[in-house]
Amino acid sequence: AASDKKVEWLEQYVDAAGEPVYKLCIGETFETNEGETFKVAYGIDVTRLKNTELKLAESEQYLTSLISSIPDLILRMNADGVYLDFKTDREQSLGVNTDAILGKTLFDVFDKETASYHLQHILQALKTGKIITYEYEISTSGEARFFEARVSRIRDEEVVAIVRDITDRKISEKQIKEYTDLLQESEQSLERLIYSAPKGIMVMNSGGEVLLWNPMCESIFSTTEQDMRGKHFCENFIVDDDQPVFRQALASLADNESEDFRQTMVEVQAVNQAARSVKIKVTVSESVIDGQDVFVGFVSDITREREAEAMLKRKQSQLVEAQHIAKIASFEWNLLNDEIDWSDNVYGILGLEPPAQAPGMFELLNFIHIDDLKFVKDRLSRLEFAETIEPLHFRIITRPGAVKYVVASGYAVKNDLSKKLIIGTLQDVSAQKLFDRQLFKAVIESEERERNRIAAELHDGVCQDLAAAKLGLQIARKNFDTDRELSEKLMSQVAEGIALALDRTSKVSHDLLPADLKHDGLATSLQNLVAKLKAIDSIGYTLSIKGKVKEPEPLIAVNLYRITQEFIRNSQKHSGADRLTITLDYFADKLQLKLRDNGKGFDMEGEKKDGIGFINMSKRIQSIGGNFNLYSRPGKGVLLSLSVPLS
Repeated sequence: AASDKKVEWLEQYVDAAGEPVYKLCIGETFETNEGETFKVAYGIDVTRLKNTELKLAESEQYLTSLISSIPDLILRMNADGVYLDFKTDREQSLGVNTDAILGKTLFDVFDKETASYHLQHILQALKTGKIITYEYEISTSGEARFFEARVSRIRDEEVVAIVRDITDRKISEKQIKEYTDLLQESEQSLERLIYSAPKGIMVMNSGGEVLLWNPMCESIFSTTEQDMRGKHFCENFIVDDDQPVFRQALASLADNESEDFRQTMVEVQAVNQAARSVKIKVTVSESVIDGQDVFVGFVSDITREREAEAMLKRKQSQLVEAQHIAKIASFEWNLLNDEIDWSDNVYGILGLEPPAQAPGMFELLNFIHIDDLKFVKDRLSRLEFAETIEPLHFRIITRPGAVKYVVASGYAVKNDLSKKLIIGTLQDVSAQKLFDRQLFKAVIESEERERNRIAAELHDGVCQDLAAAKLGLQIARKNFDTDRELSEKLMSQVAEGIALALDRTSKVSHDLLPADLKHDGLATSLQNLVAKLKAIDSIGYTLSIKGKVKEPEPLIAVNLYRITQEFIRNSQKHSGADRLTITLDYFADKLQLKLRDNGKGFDMEGEKKDGIGFINMSKRIQSIGGNFNLYSRPGKGVLLSLSVPLS
């Protein structure tokens, strides 16, 4: 070359073995002392150096590819926590742009506490020379992410950290822990349930030997779990005659090849360790526990239950006899299918010969007296919605044609379909009713005689009191100017006497027999009563008389009058009504009385009709052979409708 500069070039060729050979050629210009110039060229064998460079380049390329394939964040930092280099395709791992934090410290990226936490592990790796692994958590966009960092020293003042996102792993670990805790809690709950169960629970292997024995089993058989483990249940407790029954039950379960759940129940006689005979019910099913086929048995001591059943049979026999004596038939009425299950005494009450099937509700209605039928149907229609059931009094006509008084009583229960069952009795009270009527009639007649006597005595007494008051007033007036103190004293006594007489007269005379009832009859007496009430009361009274007036028997007339008075008193005190209507409707064979107000009324189901007024009215109506219906609803007033026979 013409240049005076030093020239270098690399020559490559292949040796005899076919291996590449690299030679570094160098050309230089030399000048002698005499001023002569020479061109000198020489070569250096650099094959080993070149091969080393190639291998290093190949290793660097491999390492670069390997690092690039790692999904984790790789970063280089110094002892001060300065970011020196990054390798990541997940910049969101730090929540910032990695290019923007090169050369910055941990404290520029994280809060002080988090930065100190990272720096602590960096310094530990530099000090120990070991790989330090730790975890941390950061939040990006309100979402928590979890990371694992592995820090190792690469120079005296530098570390490399590999950071891996372990959020999914953490979530899985949390779920596994929750599931494990739940499973452990379930196992503990199951264990507590088994050992606190009110029934005996035992687990037996395929040979019938006990593996588990809960406290209730200990109580039933007077044997501890420790004593029973590994022992044969059947041979230790079940009497010889019943052992084949129990063994056959286990065999039937063991021979079952179906995968469906199966269980069997047996009742056997057993003798516990205290030598007490017990009747037990064992429900056995087959199961698998820890890979072992076992039998799980639920044991109940039914000794008292069976004794109670035997006693119940005796009581039922006694009840049947007692019902026959008391003329009572028991029943169970299913409102869902309208079927009634009667005891046999119903046939005697209805005057029938016992058929194959007892009469249903439809057939029973055919026995009810025509005058009571509407009342009974109305009560029956409200049974499904009634919270309580009151006794139902009505008459029936037996097949021989006799009239009987009966009372139906009962209570409601719920069956499996949440429909009501009415359980109760039907009692023939005809004899009692006759006695009650005779007794009540005697009481009423005696009461009326007493009222007349009291009326006469009060009248005479009040007249004398008034005469004395008149005389006292005359004396006081005469001495008013001469003896003022005496006059005032007499006037005070007269005023007290008159007030007492008026109060007594007002309270007693209201209940005394009206004089015109005997002479003018019921209709006229009610007209006079209404006329007096209109003059003194704010309630608007209306009396309506229909049909041809026919005077009832005196006892009936008196009771109808008293019932009317009682209804009016109740309306005045409790209803807040401003209108009250009285209707007398005469028919050929009966008299109907209707009393209605427009007051606040009451809930027929929610209020007890056991007040003195209601009892008096109902007793009076029953005593004269009548029947009645009482209707009311909140805000709709009260209607009392009754009818009595006319001879």
